[in-house]
Amino acid sequence: MLGKISRRDMLKVGGGSLLGALLGACAPTTPSAPAPTTGASEAPVDEAPEATQAPQEAAPPAAETVEVSFMMWAWSPENEQFERERVDMFNQSQGEVVVNPVIMPYGDLWTKLDILIASGEAPDSVWYDFAAYPLIAKGEFIDLSPYVETVPEMLDDAVYDQNFWEPTKMLGDDRKLALPIGGEGMNLFYNLDLLDAAGEAYPTDDLTWDDFLARAQATTKAEGDMGNQFGTSLAWLSSWWAWSLLLQANGVDIVDSRTKPTKCTLDTPEAVEALQFLQDLIYEHKVAPDPAQASVLADQGGDFASGRVALFIDGAWDVVSFRGIDRFEWDIALLPKGPQGRPSPFWIGGPMIATQSKNADAAWEWSKWTA
Repeated sequence: MLGKISRRDMLKVGGGSLLGALLGACAPTTPSAPAPTTGASEAPVDEAPEATQAPQEAAPPAAETVEVSFMMWAWSPENEQFERERVDMFNQSQGEVVVNPVIMPYGDLWTKLDILIASGEAPDSVWYDFAAYPLIAKGEFIDLSPYVETVPEMLDDAVYDQNFWEPTKMLGDDRKLALPIGGEGMNLFYNLDLLDAAGEAYPTDDLTWDDFLARAQATTKAEGDMGNQFGTSLAWLSSWWAWSLLLQANGVDIVDSRTKPTKCTLDTPEAVEALQFLQDLIYEHKVAPDPAQASVLADQGGDFASGRVALFIDGAWDVVSFRGIDRFEWDIALLPKGPQGRPSPFWIGGPMIATQSKNADAAWEWSKWTA
């Protein structure tokens, strides 16, 4: 069964190995003691006893390290640091594979990846995202199934959730084109300080969208033309992959079938009601910033990180950035419920290995470790 080691323990191991190497390299060399002087005349050369030396074994050849490149995006300095720390932990955990991270903004990554693949210089490993689908369809990433089958733990549901494999079969067959490293949905982040000041209870699992609106109204404070404090913010909730959750909570979707769509269903009463709810948060109830107000919050660290938004819906990945917030207390709750339940978008990420990789086995060692 795959063991778990904390980041701190891993750094201790790596740091201890490095320190030992440095101490050995820096230790002073003790010169050999001179031969004692006896005063006796030296024996003639031809009578000197033949020196005998123990045969020396040949030193084993130094293990060769294999370098692999790993391409990943970062949406904040904190996230980039997190990714680099993860790579450093792997590099320090062994001495056979060295991962060289290539980290850049999300939008730039896919443009750069297209260029690298077209020029035959693809990175060995790339983190999966739906933006990779065109390249996946062209066969630019290998089937990981043969590698996965060598790791019994990855086929054991008690160790590795087998439900995660289905989304990795992106071409409709049994090929596993990415190694899923957990999944992420959307969450409700909330500012405890703002809710406490308004005398509002913290969100619970029973929170409905009507409750959400009521808390947003109670925590909104306006001052002049610009909102001083907002009950919520649309932010990423205005993206198609996010606002569709309100449609589904109302019992409809963007199209009649996600796999074989025949018509758009955005003109249904349920869809119109859900989308109107979002618009009203800004323009009717005025509990969320409009685009101009949102730009002001962006200059103050971001909608939620500014400390001026009480309720904020976004992906679980925000935890990486929000863990550095120290100006207020915050926590996470489940999304609000609608008439048809609490649906959420769900993302699976994980490394893929490029077909062009000359070091696929080494890239797999990195992939397996990070899983």
